[in-house]
Amino acid sequence: MNGDFNMTRLPTTLEILLFRFNGQLMIPFVEGAKVVGFEAQTARNQLSKNSFPIETVMNGGRRFIHIRELASYVDKLTNSQYPSVAPLKAKRGRPTKAEQLRKAGRLPEV
Repeated sequence: MNGDFNMTRLPTTLEILLFRFNGQLMIPFVEGAKVVGFEAQTARNQLSKNSFPIETVMNGGRRFIHIRELASYVDKLTNSQYPSVAPLKAKRGRPTKAEQLRKAGRLPEV
């Protein structure tokens, strides 16, 4: 890796991760977990319960995440984490004065 991104297109998640980890293909488990927002102990707890969402491998007594697995998980997160916004449910109780005025057309919509 020369450290430069081709600016004619956006870099892929895999390219970004390769750049961040200096071309390493096997990322230490805790560092990989931190990339996707897990604290170290939370990731270990999930791993012991077999609920950690990324496949890991053991090598020499240490646990690693393959960079492709990490990139794939990040891509899945970004595609499904932001679904279309659902309309807000109506609050219970009497409408506020501002809501009443908006409904009557005497106050502009926000």
